[in-house]
Amino acid sequence: MKTTILSIVAVLISIPGFSQMNYPIPMDSTSEWRMGTVIYDPHTNYFRSSDYRVFISGDTTINNYVYTRLMCSGLSSFTYQGQTYSMSFENAFYAYIRSDSARTYEFMNGQDELLYDFSLQVGDTLPMTTLNWCPTVIITSIDTVQVAGKYLKKFNISDPVNGDLTSTWFMEGIGNENGLNSPINITMNGGSSFECYAENHVPVFPEGSTCDLTVDVVEKPVTDETTLIYPNPSGGIFTVAINAISEKDLNVTITGVSGNSILTETWHINQGLNENICNLSGASAGIYVLIIQDGNSFIRRKIVLTE
Repeated sequence: MKTTILSIVAVLISIPGFSQMNYPIPMDSTSEWRMGTVIYDPHTNYFRSSDYRVFISGDTTINNYVYTRLMCSGLSSFTYQGQTYSMSFENAFYAYIRSDSARTYEFMNGQDELLYDFSLQVGDTLPMTTLNWCPTVIITSIDTVQVAGKYLKKFNISDPVNGDLTSTWFMEGIGNENGLNSPINITMNGGSSFECYAENHVPVFPEGSTCDLTVDVVEKPVTDETTLIYPNPSGGIFTVAINAISEKDLNVTITGVSGNSILTETWHINQGLNENICNLSGASAGIYVLIIQDGNSFIRRKIVLTE
């Protein structure tokens, strides 16, 4: 009988979307996240980029609930009125979060705000939260991903009514494609990105990641976390804003999802804010990939063209 039970458990673990237990956020006392954000105001040409590490700094009790206190350290650079400035920050407050069964909350504006519901099933509609502003996002499939010896549920999402999202998945214990508590919807003047999740100061997701967690002392290449595309989606004409720390040439390619190249250019950029116009008015509506390469360093960004 014992052998039969163990065999059933092994089979269940191998089924996509199955997890033996719910893994909260954070799921480990040493959890860390490496993320970045960009903000752009086209009216004032204000551009700010931040690259930072989020980490646990004890617990806090609020209204009889115990929350994990998250702090962050990193680097910020901003351009305003033609001048570029940089500064570092350490041990800055980031968020209070707690998990209750399969749901994760953030304490905001004096109350709990739902971030994630990991009890959802395929076909369910994603609840409207501080991370999701559209009532038409659905769970399209659920995968099982092994991370640091744990089997986590990865929820794949789409918005069949309003089109593309900036995040296509969210995961137990980790967050979403844009970060820990970053919106999954497209915004006009800003965005965020997720680089890696770590335990014991070692990146464990994505698998094989070598991202550097020492962002409070190490500056990243200009083409990483300092690029903003707007408007996105667009009818074919969009701007790529790059906040550069030095003058250089960048190789730029735009491809379709199948890999066919529709644009190849070399951009010469100067120190500070650079705005480059791309015109894809003749291209068909759909999703494209912008690749900006600086030597061995490169980034990829999705571009959505509408009718």
